[in-house]
Amino acid sequence: MSPVHPSRDELLAMAYVDDQLDHDARREFELRLSKEEHLAAEVVALRRLDLIARTAAPPEPIDFAWKRVDESPSQVGAVGAGWIATCLGSLGLAGIAIQLILQAQIPLWERASIALFVGGLTLLFLSVAWRRWKVRNMDPYTSVKR
Repeated sequence: MSPVHPSRDELLAMAYVDDQLDHDARREFELRLSKEEHLAAEVVALRRLDLIARTAAPPEPIDFAWKRVDESPSQVGAVGAGWIATCLGSLGLAGIAIQLILQAQIPLWERASIALFVGGLTLLFLSVAWRRWKVRNMDPYTSVKR
């Protein structure tokens, strides 16, 4: 059986994660990292491995208890339902606020200011939730246990 040698990209990713690239090589790699998804995935995997290695410890009884709770169907369902309710509720509250603003007997500039504020908060919430959803598989901390 012949040994499998890492590719040049894998070696660069390892050096990047270990902070062993000089300034120019780091900038060049980061430029590629921003454009090449397979490199980003490699860096995430290496960072995740590094985090796991640094936090490895034998499980304790509380770890098993938390795992049972986290994996129970009621907990999974409650968390999912909570996120759905929060997202729909924020959209509903924004709609109610817009309706109240349109019906209010206040000057147009005040209504516009309130509408911009409520709309801005709603957009911020939705953009943060969407961003988190899109990169959840790249988060190296999702597999880190205490």
